[in-house]
Amino acid sequence: HGRAFVVHSPSKFEKEVMPKYFPRMKHFASFQRQLNLYNFKRIGGTGPDRGSYCHALFWKEHPQLVHKMKRTKIKGLFKYSSNHKQQQANKKKKNAPTAAAATSSFSSTTSIEERLKTATVQSSLSSTTTEDKKTHKMSSDE
Repeated sequence: HGRAFVVHSPSKFEKEVMPKYFPRMKHFASFQRQLNLYNFKRIGGTGPDRGSYCHALFWKEHPQLVHKMKRTKIKGLFKYSSNHKQQQANKKKKNAPTAAAATSSFSSTTSIEERLKTATVQSSLSSTTTEDKKTHKMSSDE
């Protein structure tokens, strides 16, 4: 009927089909997990379709429907995604003290590295100011 498929030999499928069409997956269980994330259902019970996978948008006569399938997002893996890493980097940049904010107190989220960097900048600014004052005083005394 063209609305389901079955894998008769998972070991053969793993060795021959997966490397060609799913090179990132090494085990049949990974392939099954992806089917579940795309909401494929396994047909149970008895009959000729027992053990096969089906999906409402998986039809042999309508291959264009496959493009409408959506993968379910996995909870808990967001923190490992590259997009999340970029967002965390942006947060650090946003929270980094600016020259104007260097004299203000630190927030609880400011990292030690950011505090040390700010302290170094403040220290160099204050020493320059002190030297300028000494130079100015010496020139006015003359």
